[in-house]
Amino acid sequence: MAASYDGACRAIARRYLLSNRQAEVLGLLARGHNAAYVQEKLCITRSTAKSHMNKIYRKLDIHTQQELLMMVEDELAALEAGTEPSAAQLR
Repeated sequence: MAASYDGACRAIARRYLLSNRQAEVLGLLARGHNAAYVQEKLCITRSTAKSHMNKIYRKLDIHTQQELLMMVEDELAALEAGTEPSAAQLR
């Protein structure tokens, strides 16, 4: 069975102890969506969306959405290969 972006996001959320809402936001960000989309999709204020994003970035020790996308892609590749992400990928 092929790994999925959802599976990669769930694995990252568990590893970094994200809340359920943060995991939901992570999934949207991993698909390339921005704070305005997160706000609209989850019916939250822009401030709350940005707060979730900042907490996710801090927990994952990243600074940009591009870094988040690379982390999810690395996780996806590791899941497909049946291995754990490398220490460098875990930060």
